[in-house]
Amino acid sequence: MTAFPSALPDTCKLIGSWNVSDGEAPGVMVVEADSFSDIQFINTYYSGWLNFDWHPINTGGVPRS
Repeated sequence: MTAFPSALPDTCKLIGSWNVSDGEAPGVMVVEADSFSDIQFINTYYSGWLNFDWHPINTGGVPRS
């Protein structure tokens, strides 16, 4: 799964991901995506391995310029 960031579309950036080592709590992945098709790409990429519960927002965080 280490090849994932290089497989992302140009319109999607992996900001960070975290996982609890004991596996009892769900992991967290933060992405910056231009469209829902970017999120669908991630769902398809990990199909059969991971299940996502997405919570998209329009604004938030700090400016990336």
